Amino acid sequence: MAGNAKAIDGGGDETVTVPATETQRSSGLDGNVVGALSSVLWLVTGITFCVVDDREFVRFHAAQSIVFSGVLVTRVV
Repeated sequence: MAGNAKAIDGGGDETVTVPATETQRSSGLDGNVVGALSSVLWLVTGITFCVVDDREFVRFHAAQSIVFSGVLVTRVV
């Protein structure tokens, strides 16, 4: 198999090879874990996961973390 292709066993005599999409970037962690980690260090992890991961769920929580930390900093300062 080439690159990141995955072999899927359909239960029969044949194995189907599905090429991995090279355009989607992922942190390698589950989406729920990354969404929770985005809130841990607010701006730092928000920017990191927004750049590193292309999943919509993760990017939403990363952006939410960035906005929340920005609002919090402006209210405190």
